[in-house]
Amino acid sequence: MQAKSLNATETAEAIKRALTEKSGTLYVSVHLQPKASKTEFAGMYGDSLKVRVAAPAVENAANEACLEFFSKVAHIPKSNVSLHSGKTSRRKVIALEGISTEQFLQDFATHVR
Repeated sequence: MQAKSLNATETAEAIKRALTEKSGTLYVSVHLQPKASKTEFAGMYGDSLKVRVAAPAVENAANEACLEFFSKVAHIPKSNVSLHSGKTSRRKVIALEGISTEQFLQDFATHVR
């Protein structure tokens, strides 16, 4: 499956499919591509956000880079970002505490290419 680039309107609707909000925590479905040329959002991969990270998939480096990326994008402390599932898989669920779906979409919009 290839990542799909979308226009701004399609992007917001597609991103919503990758998000689940429960009890003050936002869960983000992610397809992670380690060892990329730079860390960035790369479109959608099915119902997941495709995120490229420059870090290799060695000794948890790619996971840490992914968590840092989401902390930066969502403007929340790294302590509020955790890996909910998928430690050794490309398909992951990232948990973001203290941010709503709407706020995440606003913050994420600046990182869509």
